Amino acid sequence: MRGESGLGQWLHDFALPRVRKPGRYTGGEWNQIVKSPPPKGAVHVLLIYPDIYEVGMSNLGLQILYGLLNERPEVVCERAFSPWPDMEGLMRSHGIELFSLETKRPAREFDIIGFSLQTELNFTNVLNLLDLARLPLRSEERTVEHPLVIAGGPCTSNPEPMADFIDAFIIGDGEEAILEVVEVYKDWRRRLRRRRVSGEADKRGWRRGLLLELSQIEGVYVPSLYKPEYDSKGRFVGLWPVEEGVPPTVRKRVVRDLDAVYFPERQIVPFIDIVHNRITIEIARGCRYACKFCQATCYYRGWRVRSAERILELADKLVRSTGFEEIGLTSLISTDHPEIEGIVEELLDRYRDYGLSVSLPSMRMDTFSVTLAGRLQGARRTGLTFAPEAAHEALRFKVGKRIKDDEVWEALEAALCSGWNSIKLYFMVGLPGEGEEDVLAIAELAEEVVRRAQRWMGRRFGRLRLHLSVAPFVPKAQTPFQREGQMKREELQRRKGLLKGAIRSRRHIFLDFHDIGMSFVEAALSRADRRVAKAVELAWRGGCKFDAWGDKFSLKGWLSAFEGAGLKAERYANESLPPEAPLPWGHIRLG
Repeated sequence: MRGESGLGQWLHDFALPRVRKPGRYTGGEWNQIVKSPPPKGAVHVLLIYPDIYEVGMSNLGLQILYGLLNERPEVVCERAFSPWPDMEGLMRSHGIELFSLETKRPAREFDIIGFSLQTELNFTNVLNLLDLARLPLRSEERTVEHPLVIAGGPCTSNPEPMADFIDAFIIGDGEEAILEVVEVYKDWRRRLRRRRVSGEADKRGWRRGLLLELSQIEGVYVPSLYKPEYDSKGRFVGLWPVEEGVPPTVRKRVVRDLDAVYFPERQIVPFIDIVHNRITIEIARGCRYACKFCQATCYYRGWRVRSAERILELADKLVRSTGFEEIGLTSLISTDHPEIEGIVEELLDRYRDYGLSVSLPSMRMDTFSVTLAGRLQGARRTGLTFAPEAAHEALRFKVGKRIKDDEVWEALEAALCSGWNSIKLYFMVGLPGEGEEDVLAIAELAEEVVRRAQRWMGRRFGRLRLHLSVAPFVPKAQTPFQREGQMKREELQRRKGLLKGAIRSRRHIFLDFHDIGMSFVEAALSRADRRVAKAVELAWRGGCKFDAWGDKFSLKGWLSAFEGAGLKAERYANESLPPEAPLPWGHIRLG
């Protein structure tokens, strides 16, 4: 165990010169918040994103909660991320625990640890981080001497595969709920300190008391207060509270007014390039559409917009406080904001002489979006991205992606005629109701784009780059397709070959097919019950980490873990669920 000064010396003199990207571990960025000395009696919260710094620091939710918690004088909030294997190896070999960026304080000394669960493929990283912090993996093994471990994010749509490891989940929007969790914890800790707690039974009893209090907060799910049941064939039967007063269902928290809720006016500026190196302003939350495969649509259901006045006010303050050269206006579909044209025009006019650019990270596939993108990118025209998801209009409408063929072609024509040379299109394979002809239609659409582009682009045609990003359909909990099974890996592999073989214009068309094994594990975890927690732990103990990274992912490791847990991954990923079958996540209500 090293003190903070000793750890700092170890980092700068020994570790940082030996790792690939030292800037991941230094802290000290512009707009970082350090409360030194910390307020007396403060609740210390550590927010952890279970992936590398560059990914985690691009997550707007982390920035929002970090700023929100530090606004409270009685709270100290710091950050940590998954160390890359080079750094983790050095930490383990030298007995260094997981520490915060701000003060290098060991994670296990914080009062509350909060994980962001954005993808199922980060589950093993959560366990790795708990182990690196020298904390018990399982909630049942923790006492009052350990931090409260909570989690939030879209994966809480079905928290069951992580239920054994997390003390409490925040379901839905976190801005209001996290403050209530901190307040309950603070009051509980005050009462705890007034009496002398001794003996393991007493320590566990007091901790259970805290969990019972947390379960009364709207949107907070405490899995240890519920017990799942299975029939003689191993099928899930139901899940019920084990204590009186615990709600049988948990409804998600919803922030109703984006103008009234906290948003950071000073965002951290990293020393190194991250995935989204820009000012990020959330202009809307939720989605107006109902794509049947989209978990984000269901998780953030309830279309809410931030006013143009507030967006422009935030832009002014963030430009002054960060020095970023780009403003990203984010939403599930940014161009759906009712005042988006006026917002864009005002930002372009206001910062014309500052060299700032404005971006819309997500756009609907229509000519309005293309025209708006043209105003944003000016003469640069770097590239446009759309997500038709299916090449046939009938299949698009069947899965809830209500984009007509005419709209697809009008958007593509507008883009290629307006100076863009690079277009990226997202598709899915294995959608419910899909036939082989729908797969081949992706190639046919791409080939037709190339043919038409000769007329649309003229002399620029030689620079055409059409990127097809194709991923297997993954059934997600809480979506209209939650009962559908994923297509078997062998059939997905065959369809991948069909698509690849049908593409002829390889000079202009570039195919990227997402790893089928990764999608299979994602599907199995997305629809898992609580028994799968054992498989998650076995996968981690078998060496699975950074599963969202293609070169780190091991399908063999995951299959072995499911087998070791006495479970079949195929049952969770590939089997369709009857309409009458109870769902392991049925107690979580997003509607």
